[in-house]
Amino acid sequence: MKSKLRPIHVLKRRPRRPAPGRLRRGSVLIVVLVVILLLTYGVYGFTERMLAEARAAEAHGRAVQATAFAESGIEYAASYVAARAADPAAPMSLYHEPGQFGGVLVHESAAATAIGRFSLVAPVAGDTSYRQLRYGMSDESGKLNINAIAAMGLDEFQQQTLLMALPGMTEEIAEAILDYLDEDDETRLLGAESEYYETLAPPYPAKNGPLESIDELLLVRGVTPELLYGEDTNRNGLLDPAENDGAASLPVDDADGVLRPGWHSFVTIYSRESNASTSGEPKLDINQALLTELYDAIMEAMDDELAAQFIVAYRLAGPTDPDQSAPTATETSSGTNATNGTDATNGDDSDTRPSQQQQLDDAAKKIGQAMGGAPQGSVTRAGMDLSKGAKFEIGSLYDLIDRQVEVEIEGSLQTITSPFTLADILEAMPELNDRFALSESTAVEGRINVNEAPYEVLVGLPNMTPHIAQAIVAGRVDGSGQPFSESPDRRTTAWLVAQDIVDLPTLRKLDRYLTARGDVFKVQSVGFFDGGGAFARIEAVIDGSVTPAKVMSYRDITDLGRGYAPSQLLPAAGQTAP
Repeated sequence: MKSKLRPIHVLKRRPRRPAPGRLRRGSVLIVVLVVILLLTYGVYGFTERMLAEARAAEAHGRAVQATAFAESGIEYAASYVAARAADPAAPMSLYHEPGQFGGVLVHESAAATAIGRFSLVAPVAGDTSYRQLRYGMSDESGKLNINAIAAMGLDEFQQQTLLMALPGMTEEIAEAILDYLDEDDETRLLGAESEYYETLAPPYPAKNGPLESIDELLLVRGVTPELLYGEDTNRNGLLDPAENDGAASLPVDDADGVLRPGWHSFVTIYSRESNASTSGEPKLDINQALLTELYDAIMEAMDDELAAQFIVAYRLAGPTDPDQSAPTATETSSGTNATNGTDATNGDDSDTRPSQQQQLDDAAKKIGQAMGGAPQGSVTRAGMDLSKGAKFEIGSLYDLIDRQVEVEIEGSLQTITSPFTLADILEAMPELNDRFALSESTAVEGRINVNEAPYEVLVGLPNMTPHIAQAIVAGRVDGSGQPFSESPDRRTTAWLVAQDIVDLPTLRKLDRYLTARGDVFKVQSVGFFDGGGAFARIEAVIDGSVTPAKVMSYRDITDLGRGYAPSQLLPAAGQTAP
């Protein structure tokens, strides 16, 4: 019997489904991990950004502090300029004083990195290697004031000669500069006037007047930044490695081991001197019209009858040994600029008195006669009849040194010898300079400071020779190389005679262009921290010829770079003048 096999059914196990909540719990864990990771990255990025912001804020804060330190330096410098102007005879040096101007503490801190200071720095005058630094200021009278050229009373050739001494100058550029500055639109042979500049894009007229900034020279045809600023692109006055490596790095230079500083180191628009005495009072105008008042004023100031008699006699009759430096009243009246007192005729011995001056003299005589009240219109002082008025004006105070005058005294011709002699010229000139002026103007502009001016500025002056200019530069330091600039003997230009650099007649001719000190100073103030980092550099021009001292120009030059190593900004102990 056939058996029936029943098929065996394989029972398939049904897959077990996870518990409803288990899948959700695992997914959430992954999501949580991802979120934590993202948050971690976010917090990290946020922290990095916050740290960067904190560092930026700190750097900005330190930069602001450094700028404040530098600005403090400018105010500090202005106070010294004002103090010097208030007492010119005080033993105060603005040229190089490490203890006063180097590393001046502004902000104290327990942390060295937070100690803030400023230093007032300038290049050493006459250092042709441009590797030395001093702690002090630069007298703007050590440069050629191009705004004052027109008032110097020079002919076109002499004006051009002033500029031709500058390195890299050409006749075409020199005449273009003079055309740009003069008041007319007449083009010099090689120059350029508005007719040329108005063809440019964009067009502009010639200035035909004084510049407001040395940078305006870049508007003159032919003037380039290379000529104006030279190789000293960071304006520190020092020869840096990048300025002595040829074309390896900017600026492109000649790698000759000498810095070519550019014209901005030789020219200015600011130089001037106060015409006030050390007491702050106006000096006595030695060329005033009323000789009676002049005599009386000299007697009051000096209580010296011989000095008063000689000076007034000089105005009456002139010296017995006249030279080109002793102009007549005719010459000075037709050529003297009222601002700076320079003789525009430059030695022209004309005998023709302008009618306007004749009228002034006649009026002066009438006033003098009325004041004197003497019979027959005579006005006398020390036996001299002053009713005829002055025939001569004094072109230089050196005209009073070692001179003789023949004048009628009480009816007889007599010779009066000056009480001011060549033997005591170093003692006499400071007193004469402090008491007398050649005009009634309050300031004298454009004269060149022989104690600081470089050879390139000196050699272009009228009556100056290369030999004299070289001797002046060489005579400014002693045997050890220390400068004489603040020595009492250098307070006037008389040291040029005392040192046998020029004779007295030559100095009389040069005197109208020279001075021994100006009252406008350029200063570069560097604010910094002892620990390095942030710094600031500010360049300013301070006018001490006015009261209070005035900041005439202010320029932040921090973007030109640090300029000085930290070690250069802190003077070494016991450091003397470089």
